[in-house]
Amino acid sequence: MQLKYVTEFVSNDDKVTDKVISNVAHQVSKDWKKLGVSLGIHMEDLDIIEANGATHNVVDKCTNMLKLWRKNGKRTWDKPTLQSLKAALEKPEVGRYDIFQRLHSRNQIKEATLLTVAHELGSSWKILGSILNIPAEEIDIIDSDEPNVVAKGMRLLQKWKQGENPSMEELINALRDPLLKRKKLANNLENSCSV
Repeated sequence: MQLKYVTEFVSNDDKVTDKVISNVAHQVSKDWKKLGVSLGIHMEDLDIIEANGATHNVVDKCTNMLKLWRKNGKRTWDKPTLQSLKAALEKPEVGRYDIFQRLHSRNQIKEATLLTVAHELGSSWKILGSILNIPAEEIDIIDSDEPNVVAKGMRLLQKWKQGENPSMEELINALRDPLLKRKKLANNLENSCSV
């Protein structure tokens, strides 16, 4: 059975980014070896990761395993994609289909949320753009095209949302940046995400 939220999450971009690896590694924890086997990684490689990471926690071991899978995936029949990662997580021996639900809900950014942020930012929208690594040329185009600061902020946020794996966590951290100093807005967003 194909779940709607998983389909929406993986259809945008099927790349396994460092951010995805970090999120999965933090959630898989002790099941990291089961996931590795499910992804087709040889047990010898998993044992090497475990032995080399004697001082590392399971998150580090899982991160190393997922990066190995992503790097070596071209040599196996199963390419390192979000779809293949999802399939491995859903296998009965791993049983962690919940991870994609959490990834999707964290990354679900509603237009109303963006509008609230744009309204609260006012003339600080350019600073947020810089923090979110929007190219200066894009910021200049938005500045000249849009009539007011709320529209400029909204377009900037929409541009950011179209980028690689935008997340509420990234937006919240950007709002807390010392250059922007929007901690109250960041806290409000964080609280609204945790309900």
